[in-house]
Amino acid sequence: MKKLYFLFISFSLVASLPLHAQNYLKPGSSALKAVSVKNVSKITATNVQSKGLSSAVRTAGSVASVKTTSFSAPSIKAVSSIKGGSSRASASNARAAAPRIDQAALERTIKNRQQAPSFIAPDEHIFQAVARFDSSVRFSGTVFSVNYKGKKEIYGAVATHIVPTEENDPLGVGRQFTAIVYHNGRPVQIPAQIVASSPVSMLDISLVKFPAEAEAILKPFSIGEANEKETLRTIGFVSGRFNYIPNRKVIQNLPFSIRTTMPLPRDKRSGLCGSPLLNENNELVAIHTGSTFNPSNDYSFATPAHYLRDLVDAYHNKGISKIAFYVDDGISIRLNSDEYVTSVMLLDDFGHALAEEDVAFRFSHSKVSTMLRQYPQAGFLKLTTKAVKWSEDGSALLVKRSWLDETPSKAYFYDLKDDKLLSVTEE
Repeated sequence: MKKLYFLFISFSLVASLPLHAQNYLKPGSSALKAVSVKNVSKITATNVQSKGLSSAVRTAGSVASVKTTSFSAPSIKAVSSIKGGSSRASASNARAAAPRIDQAALERTIKNRQQAPSFIAPDEHIFQAVARFDSSVRFSGTVFSVNYKGKKEIYGAVATHIVPTEENDPLGVGRQFTAIVYHNGRPVQIPAQIVASSPVSMLDISLVKFPAEAEAILKPFSIGEANEKETLRTIGFVSGRFNYIPNRKVIQNLPFSIRTTMPLPRDKRSGLCGSPLLNENNELVAIHTGSTFNPSNDYSFATPAHYLRDLVDAYHNKGISKIAFYVDDGISIRLNSDEYVTSVMLLDDFGHALAEEDVAFRFSHSKVSTMLRQYPQAGFLKLTTKAVKWSEDGSALLVKRSWLDETPSKAYFYDLKDDKLLSVTEE
């Protein structure tokens, strides 16, 4: 009888052990899920419009390692939806297949997360712009807010040159694309659309609009100003990986471009265009649009963030917004946001041409300044412009520079002696 009683007690203890072990491991399991498990969320354009943000999200589990300065971004093609079956059964199967907890690895992950610099902005401030037809085409984007007529509005910004400029060139992001935002450690896919653009040769920035339902998860930057000799920092995606780039010292603060040092090697910059430049107050002061690479003179350039307000004006006014366009330190002509300069001409007091500069790629006000110094007798300045437009399928932002092209042009005539704009005519 004593033997039977002893066996019964032993069996009860053994049977209850898994429950105690499970309760003991719950805190570690929760921490692991909070730190290292990223459930890929997807918002489709149809679901966002018909069901709203919360009901449109579909998740599938995947595990990613956490690093202090970078992490691998998931491929869109790897995203899968959970379809059919009981949710309880799925949860039960997930628990059954869960790997054993590596307590040492967990503690290292938490330690790394706690040691991450506090001045790195949350992931909801930035996004990856991903081409819908090819998920390998990825660029950085920035979330920001402005007050328009007393109301706070949220937008995104990307570099215009990430959009193809020819219909037969598919390697880029089109008018409609997918924006990946990391919300609470989970990559969320949001349909996005470019709604206003300044051409590559001008400001090289484009305005992005998100569905209203998705704006709730975004954390926009406020727009600020950069000062001379200030040190800026950047967060963005390089080759699909998150990067934090400190110590970007301001070299020059020009009307259209803020030039800074670039501490990254040339082969580590791919995809960074469209990322924010932030000041000490964590304000958005510029959008990164490119860089040079010369051992003796290596620098990057970015478009001042205050121009984003002009693109917001264009969005609200059927694409029309006047941007103060500087051709010299003391000469400012207001162009529409979608216009680009194709040529600059100096004329004498009788209207005879003295010099002409064709703008093949990027307008340079320093070249115009040089022309003005070379021809002090010039009485008039003429700017010839065209405007960009989208291809019918929205895959390319078309730019036409050939004089054979019949796209309407504008001519701006500026009186250099009286320092005023005389006329604007269509050609």
